[in-house]
Amino acid sequence: MNDTLKYANQWDVSAQFFYEKGYYSWMAQRINKFRTVVEVGCGTGYSTLALVENGHKVIAIDKKP
Repeated sequence: MNDTLKYANQWDVSAQFFYEKGYYSWMAQRINKFRTVVEVGCGTGYSTLALVENGHKVIAIDKKP
């Protein structure tokens, strides 16, 4: 497995953990006054999902290798 793929897999595991523990949802609730947000570096999408679930309209940007 190359380093890029290994890093991506590790990030996915971490992001899923943060999502399941509610950390992304907690952060999304802190910006409730902003209905539309730009998320730069959305990765595997768990943080984006939490934003959408909290009622935000999300413009997500990420670099795809």
